[in-house]
Amino acid sequence: MTAAAGLYNVVRQIFGSVGIALAATEISAGTPRYHSILPEHVTPYSEATRLWLSPAAAGLAPVSSDSGAASARGQHLRELLDELGPTFVKFGQLLSTRPDVVPPDIIAELRGLQEAAAERRE
Repeated sequence: MTAAAGLYNVVRQIFGSVGIALAATEISAGTPRYHSILPEHVTPYSEATRLWLSPAAAGLAPVSSDSGAASARGQHLRELLDELGPTFVKFGQLLSTRPDVVPPDIIAELRGLQEAAAERRE
């Protein structure tokens, strides 16, 4: 019985490795093909691209003149990152230094993460 279990484990390891190698080879071989096809179909003028990117663009768009909603959005994000732990707090600190990516109302709130970290160190 133990010989059969050992043989089973060897076969499983070998064919598992072969399967992983085949999958990696297929992905590697297909990458140039995908890179050549991608620019033909993903353009800023493509309707599918616009639909796919619109949720991301809407999330990063500046909020209207309603500063209360803008402040609440930033505060919610700051509290969420703080609740998720130190890795996410560090990510929020990084985002607070990127005004080219994040709207000003959110940056103002995320700077609170840096100030809180400085207070903890003191």
